[in-house]
Amino acid sequence: MKISVKLAGLPMEIGLQHDEYRFVFAPFASEEPPRAFAAISPDELARAAAWYPEGGEAYAEMMELCPRVSDALLPFGRLVFHALAFEWQDRVWLLTGPSGAGKTTHYLRWKLRYGEELRLLNGDKPLLEIPPEGAITVHPSPWYGKEGMQQYFSGPLGGIILLEKAAENRMRRMTPREAAGCLFTQLLITRRDADSVRRACALEQTLLERTPLWLLQNRGDTAAAELCRDTLSKELTQL
Repeated sequence: MKISVKLAGLPMEIGLQHDEYRFVFAPFASEEPPRAFAAISPDELARAAAWYPEGGEAYAEMMELCPRVSDALLPFGRLVFHALAFEWQDRVWLLTGPSGAGKTTHYLRWKLRYGEELRLLNGDKPLLEIPPEGAITVHPSPWYGKEGMQQYFSGPLGGIILLEKAAENRMRRMTPREAAGCLFTQLLITRRDADSVRRACALEQTLLERTPLWLLQNRGDTAAAELCRDTLSKELTQL
């Protein structure tokens, strides 16, 4: 089957072999003519299912569609990014880092401490729209993590916080060169062909040049959330 959706403002068509996860695409349904297409072939899906023994082919298809959709969006200045995205002070902030770095824990510390100041956008894999000029926008996506954390709105990117677990809470600005390697690993693309990698690198370069970046080494406690909020507040006063 084929479904028509609109992701990060771009109409596209997605091929599905299984119906179990079709519901996650429903909020993005579109009747506009598609400008991109993504799918997994039956042979690819059969191979991928071995990587997800507990979920079967339906779950494998859902997960493997993510980087293929990201590949299809690259020519249009969009991609899927591995991060937790939340809105605060009219901007969207990305908490990123390797799996297990504590993104959800850090967000929940913020939420418990600051309540209605912030709202979640996406808990795992938001979409980034990176135009040649102007604001970078963060959008929801059909991939929002096992906790089911998502709300359906978009907003301008405020900054990116790279999380690391540590014995003490420390936060500092990162240079684009320092952050480049860390960020590229969070771009959810297939890396199957050189052209896609080149497009992703170009988008990452734009992201690095136009986005404030921090390293937050933290204990995963409320004090880390307070340090992060105070640091970002100082950034906003300088804009």
